[in-house]
Amino acid sequence: MNLVRSETIIPLDRIILSKKMNDKINDYDPKLSSSFEIKDDNCFGLDDEKLRNIIRDMNSNDIFPPIDVIQVVTSKTYKAYIPPALRNKYGGKENIILVQPKYEVLNGRHRVVASIITGKSSINCNVFLMA
Repeated sequence: MNLVRSETIIPLDRIILSKKMNDKINDYDPKLSSSFEIKDDNCFGLDDEKLRNIIRDMNSNDIFPPIDVIQVVTSKTYKAYIPPALRNKYGGKENIILVQPKYEVLNGRHRVVASIITGKSSINCNVFLMA
């Protein structure tokens, strides 16, 4: 299996959080994690001091290296049936729906959590794809 790396900026809502990441976000503000997909895994917890330091540095506008992620859901389109009552609004019997890719964090869980807590909407990533 070969991996291809590309650097890009990804919206944070496309990153799948581990349960431990979600728990740490909930410690700060439970409303912040409600829009994220959660994956139950057995990864280790996040260090509180390290997270506090990253949050402090993000609030000071420090620049961080990109996180490493792997794409786990590819972009695809599919046709969806539109009920008759909604056809005028959505244009026809079928409509094309785009499914956006999702990503799992390989390295940089503290930076993802800190970005969410500090109100960022996207993060710089090295995306690894299977070639």
